[in-house]
Amino acid sequence: MRVILSIDDREKSDCTPMITERIQTLVKKEMQDEFVIVRKRLDIGDYALELEGDNDLKPMILIEKKTYEDFRASFINKRLDVQIENLARAKREKVIPHIAFLLEGKLPDKINELTRGKPSYLAIEKLLTSWYHKHELEIIRADDLDGTAHRLFCQMQYVHSIGVSLEAKKAQISAPRTINPFQSSVWRGETAEMKRTVHKVKQSHKVKEPWIFLPMLLSL
Repeated sequence: MRVILSIDDREKSDCTPMITERIQTLVKKEMQDEFVIVRKRLDIGDYALELEGDNDLKPMILIEKKTYEDFRASFINKRLDVQIENLARAKREKVIPHIAFLLEGKLPDKINELTRGKPSYLAIEKLLTSWYHKHELEIIRADDLDGTAHRLFCQMQYVHSIGVSLEAKKAQISAPRTINPFQSSVWRGETAEMKRTVHKVKQSHKVKEPWIFLPMLLSL
């Protein structure tokens, strides 16, 4: 199975090559074909992770990304509310099993700076917490673009592990079952007819151990 990371083509064009290059350095050479990055138009979110099998494509994770500056701008013009609601609706309607919000940037070192900005850093943290509880929205943090690439790669690894697990289960189901002859009732000399007869004897005589009648049955 392959993991496909789709990046919305409306994302900053200069960021995509940097993210792609960084992720490719993290992927092992023998697994390059299993991790694919494409750029296309996404209806919801900035990043989408999908699991590609032999005959299907499973949507797995939708991620909305914001820097602190983007967050404040989207909050003021109310676009952020729409974006979060779109993610939540996709999860409610089972279009996607997982949704996440990636916040890029560092918190100020000084406590008195946490109250600066509209909304302030503290207000943003409160809003993130409410989204987590209300929409089961995973919160992902990254200090910079390099950190964003690393977090996305971690999400790709998670989806890849799901694919490996699904393939293992599929192989287990399709594998022919082997019969242990020492656990086979036929090997032990028991037949279905004998079991039914013993059951009838047990019910009629109400004994706890019906096998005391086995010699008698074998002599019939």
